[in-house]
Amino acid sequence: MVGLGKPLMGNIAVDKAEVAQPTIRPQEPTIVTAIVSNAGVLPARDLQVRLSLEGNGVKLADQTKTISIAPSASQQIEFSVLIDQPGLYQGSVEVTADDGFAADNRRWLAFEARAADRILLVDGEPGSSVFGNETYYLEAALRLALPGKGSPLTPYEPVRWVLEAGSHLPDLTSCGVVVLCNVAELGNDDLARLQIFVVGGGRLLIFTGGKVLPASYAAIEQAGLLPGTVEGASDAGLFRFQTWERTIRSSGR
Repeated sequence: MVGLGKPLMGNIAVDKAEVAQPTIRPQEPTIVTAIVSNAGVLPARDLQVRLSLEGNGVKLADQTKTISIAPSASQQIEFSVLIDQPGLYQGSVEVTADDGFAADNRRWLAFEARAADRILLVDGEPGSSVFGNETYYLEAALRLALPGKGSPLTPYEPVRWVLEAGSHLPDLTSCGVVVLCNVAELGNDDLARLQIFVVGGGRLLIFTGGKVLPASYAAIEQAGLLPGTVEGASDAGLFRFQTWERTIRSSGR
């Protein structure tokens, strides 16, 4: 018997291995996504795909999944990893396959896991419903998430705090950013704590509104927390139409 030609050789490869959202959130796993492709003309059955990961000097338990891929097709795989400590994590996704090119059977990855940035939204004018709060639209943007997709798309953890007459700011130790949203004024104690927060590297953002008046913000300006001067509400002025279309157009049949 004389063999004619070469035997069919397939190629299985790990085309991608990545972490789209490395933010650490309580009770939520970090998702490692991998794509494995079959460049051969025959189906690849019962392939073992293994995730190996380590970080902060600790080796995490390997995870293995079994997949089958049709010819000239790719398949996405997701691994759920519970990470509770920030730091640099590195490892690989490897597929076990007897193919003609083993060099692309493994894909390396590295990512920095970090806790969500805590942002304090100070609501100076709460509404009668959640949609009427001064902080509603900003909080919705910071919590941006796709319906049914689990974790937010942003690396932020907004915390809303209502500041009314007689109330005070909460502990600012764990906050990275403080946002004043139409806050009428700050007491001396809150002003001193906010000044210490900013001097220590904290970030302050101020949104004005109907409650922000020059007299009440003079102390904030004197404390060096206001880069400008509050001059009060501006005059809306008069608006006039210069030109307009005089005829009404309708579509006939």
